[in-house]
Amino acid sequence: MTRLLLECARGGFLSLWLTAAVAVAEDKPSAPLSPEAQALIQKLTTLRMPATFSFLQTVDPQLFAETLQTPEGQWAMAQAYRWSTPHTDRHTEEGKFVVRTEIRKLERKLATLPIPILDALLRLRGTPAPEGLLHLTGEEGEQILDTEEAVWDAWWLAHLTPEQREATYELQDLQYAQAIRARQLPESQYDEENARELKEYYELFTRWGPEKLHQVLENWWSAKEFLGVLQYVWEGEGGVPIADKPAWKLSAMPSWFWEEIAQFAKGPNLERAIALFPPVRPIAITLSPQSQVLCALNDLARALHDQKMHDAVYTLTKQIYAAAGFSGHSGD
Repeated sequence: MTRLLLECARGGFLSLWLTAAVAVAEDKPSAPLSPEAQALIQKLTTLRMPATFSFLQTVDPQLFAETLQTPEGQWAMAQAYRWSTPHTDRHTEEGKFVVRTEIRKLERKLATLPIPILDALLRLRGTPAPEGLLHLTGEEGEQILDTEEAVWDAWWLAHLTPEQREATYELQDLQYAQAIRARQLPESQYDEENARELKEYYELFTRWGPEKLHQVLENWWSAKEFLGVLQYVWEGEGGVPIADKPAWKLSAMPSWFWEEIAQFAKGPNLERAIALFPPVRPIAITLSPQSQVLCALNDLARALHDQKMHDAVYTLTKQIYAAAGFSGHSGD
């Protein structure tokens, strides 16, 4: 995965920190389209998800990759990114949840595609949008962005080991089950539900054991997914930035759990995992997921009295805030 640096974020915007690698061929000069490429382009323009996925399971990878290097191929693929079922209420709370669920289902399906197909799709993220795409607004434009997001996640999922993928899906499935349950609860039961959720997360981590957690933290993507949940657990424990006392209850988990996280935070994978969180505008960096994750890790360093962990988190926090234009942030 290490020849071409891919620096792109959702919708084609450059991320402040994202540097992910994918093995792809060097761009070649444009050439007249072959009859096979023309036929492929024609086919793509007629497809919508999920039929697009079915087609990608059988398409010739080399022809597909070469065709997607052309403006015509890119435009056709963008059209094939649209969905057969529109979500006209996507901007309501219920609609957002439905769309997010559909994206999650789609990314798991896409993750089963051959790696060369996913590589070709991922390369589109760093490609300027075809002129015609600018006219696809509203629901269709949102569908294209949603599929692009699903492709991005799918590429990473496809590169996980079976153990890492299983753990990632366990985290996601538990989050989904909790979200479904929480939507039906009255406010009077929120505290009880929070305690139940924390118990469920700790039980899952305990079932993993140190070996599986270590494997999760070895991959940038599965580590990113774990950190998002860890930050949620920290908030559930009452964690807030710059609190007088750490919120973490170390007795909730065996020592191996905290030690694995501490070792991870002192290594190079923390920066790489943080870089995979969705980019935010500099003005929103304080409340961003990556900033909150670092707050949770800093709080854990305080609870563990681990100065090296604190220093590592402090250094990365300063780098991120400096990149966002807040060079005076202390990192504490």
